[in-house]
Amino acid sequence: MIFVKCLIIFIACMAISVHYNVKGNLVLFVAIGGAMTFFTYEISSPLQSVILQNFLASVIASIYSESLARIIKVPATTFLIISIIPLVPGSNLYRSMELCINKEIAKFASSTLETLGIAGAIALGILLVSSLFRFAYVIIHIKPHLPHYNRNNQGN
Repeated sequence: MIFVKCLIIFIACMAISVHYNVKGNLVLFVAIGGAMTFFTYEISSPLQSVILQNFLASVIASIYSESLARIIKVPATTFLIISIIPLVPGSNLYRSMELCINKEIAKFASSTLETLGIAGAIALGILLVSSLFRFAYVIIHIKPHLPHYNRNNQGN
């Protein structure tokens, strides 16, 4: 059953990538990212925390996007934006607004906090991985070329 859902997500991400004018073989890579993100979300369900599931799935989507961006030489956002679409808490947001309109304030507050938690978890996962990749880039490519880094220079 999980593979059927992943196949549906794969097809949906392909359609969305065509809508966003992703060209050529990138459509396939973007769709794989979306399916992989949803698969991670589904297999992490034993954690019994929707927020943690979204965090882990967004970390996987970010790692995939950042890695593939360096391999294919395309901006990471090309892969990332469509890969995280399966995680977007649209139904939670709709439910929150419906509860607000029906004046069920306690349920509205609870639902809204959960929705904000999911959105925050997705953003935090992306931020964490993106920061680590940029930090690694600086260490590998920039720091060895700085004058004070070269120990043999002795300030000359």
